[in-house]
Order: sequence, then structure tokens, then C-alpha cells
Amino acid sequence: MRNQLVYQTKFRNGNNLLVQVGDDIQEMLSTSSQSRLMGWDEALGTYAALDYTRLSSTMFGTVTGVGILTDPPFSVYKNLSRFLSYFALGSYTIAGKYNIDASYRQDHSSLFGRNLSTQSEPTWSIGGKWHIAREKFMEQVKPINSLDLRATYGVTGNSPFSGSASLDDVVSPQNSSTSGNLIAGNAFTLSTIRNGNLAWELTRTINIGLDFEVLHNRIGASIDYYYKNTTDLIGSLLLNPFSGYPSTVGNIGKLVNHGVEVSLRSNNITKEHFRWTTMITMGYNKNKLASYLIPGGYSAAGLARGINAREGYSIKPVFAYHYAGLDNLGDPQIYKADNTITKVVDAAVAGDMIYKGSLLPIVTGGISNSFGYKAFTLDVNIIYNLGGVMFQDVNTKFNGNTNGAGLAGQNIATYFLDRWKQPGDEAFTQIPSYVTKSVDARRRNIDYYTYADINVVSSSYAKIREATLSYDLPVQYLKRLRMNRARIFIQGGNFMIWKANKVGIDPEVPRSPTAVKPKPNYSLGVNFSF
Repeated sequence: MRNQLVYQTKFRNGNNLLVQVGDDIQEMLSTSSQSRLMGWDEALGTYAALDYTRLSSTMFGTVTGVGILTDPPFSVYKNLSRFLSYFALGSYTIAGKYNIDASYRQDHSSLFGRNLSTQSEPTWSIGGKWHIAREKFMEQVKPINSLDLRATYGVTGNSPFSGSASLDDVVSPQNSSTSGNLIAGNAFTLSTIRNGNLAWELTRTINIGLDFEVLHNRIGASIDYYYKNTTDLIGSLLLNPFSGYPSTVGNIGKLVNHGVEVSLRSNNITKEHFRWTTMITMGYNKNKLASYLIPGGYSAAGLARGINAREGYSIKPVFAYHYAGLDNLGDPQIYKADNTITKVVDAAVAGDMIYKGSLLPIVTGGISNSFGYKAFTLDVNIIYNLGGVMFQDVNTKFNGNTNGAGLAGQNIATYFLDRWKQPGDEAFTQIPSYVTKSVDARRRNIDYYTYADINVVSSSYAKIREATLSYDLPVQYLKRLRMNRARIFIQGGNFMIWKANKVGIDPEVPRSPTAVKPKPNYSLGVNFSF
């Protein structure tokens, strides 16, 4: 339910005032239930009548020793969340040249715990706009049709997901029929611990922008610089094992983002039968995890797999082992921070890892062109990502039995043929040997190769996301057919134009030698409106 009061007035000197105040009350209840039926006959729509009480009791002497029904026949789930918000908006215009805007909002949420100060964190913003082109000193600058300077500062909040914080400890019943380790029968288990100190995730943003249009509005652009400081990041927080609960949702750190966004629009050609327009966008972003609450510290394996974020680096850092090649058994080796070489399984620590860049691209954007000739239109949309890195596809199976590998989702890539096979091959290949005995597999750490720096490649690319050629039926035919519009089109997409890596990887595909490589797609369609 939303209540809103709006007041607007225009003063004699040409100034305008607009004020809005109100409240917003939300309640959302979601419920779901699930029934599990045994012996379901799809044709007859019937199922078996079972004694669930007897089946849920422990039965000894079965094939596995103990038999028990682990599937509950019926379950119910309910989720209730409430928001109460108060807001105010104000805008004041001076002489049609200067705008001052402000907003204020305060939210009370049931998604937080007992601490009232965290439940009602206010968010607000203030900004101004200067219409420079309306000033007298700009009257003689004919090519410029509009020129505006903007600046804003604001605070926004992000609440946790439902159930991540609670007023008190929450217990849930656990039926012995669904767990074989409840010796004493039915019990209660701790499902959610009290979390009264969880606070809003707050982002403070400074934005400065410039908008302009020139040459009779044929060319327009917007340029923005922003700086975002996010505090009290919401994430998983490990707890002391003696607390009886492994983890909870908490405020774990601070993230800083800054960058530039540019948007350029142009009407290149406007003729009677031919037209051409272009839209170019570009976004540059650098982010850094300024602080991070780490109860246990970093691990080399966690950094290599991207599990651990690391203070002082990008929010999605890529760390790799410094590869030292293979030994005379075909086992991978790495350089430690002190330049010593090792292949010992647990020898690497976080300090031995090398930072290779960010999984997130630094520059993103797109280029869209629209060409029109009479009733034909060609739209081409190109996207690009620059500055990121990724691990290339590598084979991950280097021990055990290869029979049935494909059935287990472990198709072996062709570059497996280039592996180390005999002493001396370490001078020609970087791919480890393949061993069949488990005792041989335990002598080495294959991660030293699969997450090595030699397997980090650029993820920069540009591709045609979509290209559409369409034809609009002329008006005289539409009248005969009693239609408002009829359009025939052919569309294609996912055409790679350029990629920086030399190994043929599409950076949009997750790292996996078994992943299906995307191919260009095509479609043909017709749109009618009456």
C-alpha cells in the first residue's frame, strides 16, 4: 500500500517547486507445499497406500544392515517479510537554468534482527544540474544545442535475503524418519542462530556528468564519472566452531568502485530513402576490496579456484601458481615466493600465488548501427569486453582409468595427446604425465598445472551479439489487409569478430573442456499487428 502527497507551485519569478512525501507498506507471504507419493500410476492417477509410521521406524536385517524411509511424504514452507518505508522528494528550479533535487527514504525491515539501529537505516541523495546552454554567454555558440552539467551524491542500501537474520535462535524439528543418526528418536535442531547485529549494506556514490548535443542535435553524448564506496558488505561469515554453528550472514568488508561511462549518439545520414544512426557506449570500471573480514586466512587452493577474495585486489581476482615445468616423472612443479622449486602436494601457501588480473573486464561496451533503405532496415549490435583474464581450458584427468570417462562427464580433450610420456619429454611439453596407480597420483598436485600462470589468457573479445534484417510491408498493402503493421525479419547472432586469446576460447563460455562451444544462431520470423 502506498500513500503519497504531492505539492507543486510556480513562483512569479519563474522558479518552480515540487515536493512529494509519502509512505510505502509492503508485506509478502510466500507458501509452498510438496507431497511425495510412492507407487504413482500416471495412467490411472493412483498411488500406493503406505503406512508411513511403520516405514519411518528403523528396520534391521535389510541388505544394507538398517532400512529406513528417508523421504518425508509431505512438507510445507512459508516465508513472510515486511517493509515499512517513509520517503520525501523535492525539486527546485531557478530561472529554468538551475535544478536542485533531493530525496530521503527510511526503511524499516523485518529482515534484520533485534538491533533497531540496523533496521531503519536512512538513504538519501542530493544533486544539482546546470543548463549551461541557456546562459546568455552561450547564445553566440551556434553549434551547441544543449549543454548540461550534473553532480549528485547519495547513499543507497541493500538488505539481506530473507531468513539471514533473526530475533532469536530458531530451531526446527527433525524427524527420525529422515535421518538415520537420531538414536533417541525425533529431535529439534538449530536451523538459524540469533543474528541481531547484521546491518544494511550501504553504498555512498559521487557522480559527475556532462550532457551535450551539437550540430542541430545530430550528435549527442553523455559522460559520467562515478566513485562508489560500499561498506558493511553482506556475505558469509565463518563462526567459531565452538559456537555450534559453522557460519552466518554478516557484514564482512568494504568495496570501492570508480569509473567512467560514455554514451555517444549520432544521426550520420538522414535522407529521403536512406538513413544511418549509431550508438556507442563504453564503461571503464576499477574496483578494489578495501577491507575484508577473514576469520581463517587465505589458502593457495582457495585463491587458485577463486573461492577466496583478497584484500587490496579486485572483487574477482585471478591468482595462479608460478609454473616451473615438469620433472623427470612428468609431475608439475612450481616456483615458491623464494624462487625455490617444489612439487610437494601441500607446499604452496597464499604468498606463493601470482596475481594475474581480474576475472571482470575493465572496459565494457557496445556499438550499435542501424541502416535503413526505404522499407528495409538492418540493425547490427556489437558488444566488447576488454582487460579481463581467465584460465584457459585444460585437461583435468591425469590418473585412474580412462574407460567410461565420457560417461562421468569427463570427456578427454585432444591436447591430452601432447602430455608427458617418457623421461626427456619435459623439455618439449608442459602437460603432466598420466598415471594409473593411485599411489602415483598422491605424489603430486595436478592443480599446480591446471591453475598455473601459463594457463591464464586474456578474456578480451568483440562479437556481433545480434544482426537483424527486416522489411516492413508498405502502407497501401496494409490497408488492403486491414493491418496496422506487418514485418518480416531474419535474425542472427553470436558471431565472434575478434578475441585476444590464441587458443580459440569464447570467453563467455565457462572454463571446461567438455563445455559445448556456442555457435552462431539464426531465426526467421513475421510480426503482425491489427
